[in-house]
Amino acid sequence: MRILDLADRAGALCGRLFSDLGAEVIKIEPPTGAASRTLAPFAQKLKCDDSSLHFAHFNAGKKSVVLDLFDSHDKQIFLELVKSSDILIDSLGQDDWHNIGLSYDSLETTNPQLIITSITDFGLTGPYSLYKGSGIVSSAMGGIMYLCGEKSKPPLAESDDQSYQLASAYAAFGTLIAIHQREQHGTAQRVEISVQETQATMQHIAVNYASNANVLEREGSRTPIGGGMPYGVYPTKDGFCHIVVIPTSHWTNFVDWIGSPDALTDPIWENRHLRIENKDLIEHFTTEFTITKTKSQLFHDGQQHHITVAPINTPREFVDDPNTKARKTFFHIKHPVWGLVPMVRPPFRFSETQASVRGLAPKLGEHTREILSSLKVDCNNSTDRRIPDKVLPLSGFRILDFSQAIAGPVLTQLLAQFGAEVIKVESSVHQQRGRSSVRTDPRIRLQQKVTFADVNRNK
Repeated sequence: MRILDLADRAGALCGRLFSDLGAEVIKIEPPTGAASRTLAPFAQKLKCDDSSLHFAHFNAGKKSVVLDLFDSHDKQIFLELVKSSDILIDSLGQDDWHNIGLSYDSLETTNPQLIITSITDFGLTGPYSLYKGSGIVSSAMGGIMYLCGEKSKPPLAESDDQSYQLASAYAAFGTLIAIHQREQHGTAQRVEISVQETQATMQHIAVNYASNANVLEREGSRTPIGGGMPYGVYPTKDGFCHIVVIPTSHWTNFVDWIGSPDALTDPIWENRHLRIENKDLIEHFTTEFTITKTKSQLFHDGQQHHITVAPINTPREFVDDPNTKARKTFFHIKHPVWGLVPMVRPPFRFSETQASVRGLAPKLGEHTREILSSLKVDCNNSTDRRIPDKVLPLSGFRILDFSQAIAGPVLTQLLAQFGAEVIKVESSVHQQRGRSSVRTDPRIRLQQKVTFADVNRNK
């Protein structure tokens, strides 16, 4: 499968994922190189050619072809590449294509079997469609930044272009759906990703506000949802850890673990909503305890008391973590200048096939001669792009959903939206995590009902 990658910072991860899965991903760059080649951090702290670690990571395994799309000759070469490609991923937007002298329509005319995946800050339609944005702008206007930081201070931005990484993951998912649809019905289509909209899918503040006018507020390093107490990030002797205490059994174990202080032994504190209302008291005793322990001590002792405790690792601690090493998350690849460098394996593992990093990030124009010499004109491109009415891509698939809470239900919700029959299997004895309960504080119960309905719709 051949993929043309014209998505720089906003969609670089999308092409990288397809490269890890075995696709030939050709990064089309201007003569001056992609802008992401200049992004920090830099190898050996030197800002020089091909030293961007950002570019090296997100473009590993791709090929580089230099074309000046404003030049008529290079534009014709590009269209020949379009004819021989299966997918085009771009982050240009309609205005940029217009300035080049092309359009999505003309690309589809050139190759009616081409799947076009566009990743733009605000989508291809609407009053903001021609606006330029950035990761921090999309995070702010998508609503997720409103929840980050302390309530008494300005909102904080997410680190490391998280809005772009999420958009890239959704773009890869949507493109896979389009590939399946093309194989089933012989028709290609466009996949449109708005970075702003992907931010809205990360949390439920919008749907909760639309349903019950409930506005979640920033709570710093604590959960803004009110699930339990203690619940959040707490200081330790050597850093920080994350602790979650929700049900009564966890609370009683927690009190026993921290030495059963008299102020917390009263059964009234078994009501998690009462604990939330008196969080200053609960957090005083929690912090007083965690600050005397290391992250590792809290992690292992928490397991003995059946308490969810996670050490907050630094990058170095993650690399050295026993689980990271056991799963061989990192491997080394030889770089002509840097020597042996660590690379992160693809984020998915298969039982029968192997996804892998296919090579280093390319030098600028490294594969121009190789790719252009292989061009062949394919004139058999008269297929109708129309898709049969009312046929969803995953129609006919049945999925059993045993997942709970958020991550699993969101995945199966996406599959259901594309036509799969998702059957949610729940226990007749134990209540599904995420469902509201009559024992839940009424102020939180409605919020839980909305959130549960949102992540489990169409099932």
